[in-house]
Amino acid sequence: MSVHGFNSVANAYRSIGLEGDIATASPYRLVQIIMERVLEQVTLARRAMMSNDPATKGSAIGTAISLLDELRASLDENKDPELANRLKSLYRY
Repeated sequence: MSVHGFNSVANAYRSIGLEGDIATASPYRLVQIIMERVLEQVTLARRAMMSNDPATKGSAIGTAISLLDELRASLDENKDPELANRLKSLYRY
């Protein structure tokens, strides 16, 4: 992950209200935390769909997409193009 990528992920981490120890967290831990948050948002959206709450559903889906966009933007395709492409496909899925 590039320095720009690390900063991008750190900013996404801050934007979801998990300030904590960003400075000491590894890039891998930041990605893990953000993916956990994405899954939480997907669960929230599913629950909102079942309870007919379109505002919460839309907000949760928007948050999940934004977080995945930040992860996708943080990929360093020059370092390991094959891994970057696989992760990009995963994030797009």
